[in-house]
Amino acid sequence: MTSLILFSCLFLKKNNWVFYYLIFLFYYFLLRFFPDSNSKTYTNMYIQIDERIYKWLLSLDVLKPEGRKQKNTSFIELSLSTSLNLESGILFAKLLRNLLAKTQTPSKIQPLPALDTLKEFSTPTSRLYNWNILTEAFKTINIEIKADLKSLIVAGDRGCVVDFLKEIYTKIVKGAAEEKQNQEFEDFVSFLSIYMVRWGF
Repeated sequence: MTSLILFSCLFLKKNNWVFYYLIFLFYYFLLRFFPDSNSKTYTNMYIQIDERIYKWLLSLDVLKPEGRKQKNTSFIELSLSTSLNLESGILFAKLLRNLLAKTQTPSKIQPLPALDTLKEFSTPTSRLYNWNILTEAFKTINIEIKADLKSLIVAGDRGCVVDFLKEIYTKIVKGAAEEKQNQEFEDFVSFLSIYMVRWGF
């Protein structure tokens, strides 16, 4: 694909910026909507997550409803800015704060001032800084960011970003379901005990 771009540029007049601009637009949309095996780096700029996780993040006000559903799949493609904010850790900090606000009483929420110092730029240096802070912050909800996972995220591996997001989703949603089930069981046992005492069993 890159060779086609270079080949096209050779036949353009040097000072005719309109043609360059049109060629740029043509290949932009070609690569965007008809990616080939040589354009993986480009398409990987956009993070794709499972639709269930996407709706969960929407319910927590972590994301805006701007994702685009992929054809014949259950995946949602996020915008470039959202993908970068996930990679840099900015949105993970927002997720953590919203989870704490939803699951804990205001008096018990542990302040995390370090999250206010996160850097918004998604560069290796800023990602290292941000994810070092997030590693400590996520311990407040008993989620560990392992050193090898952090290293891969800092290196720009967006697949690992998605994997960590799945880990949080599974832990929080599954944990909430188990807690509800345990509460229902305790309520049933309590009701049964009262019934047995009342009727002399």
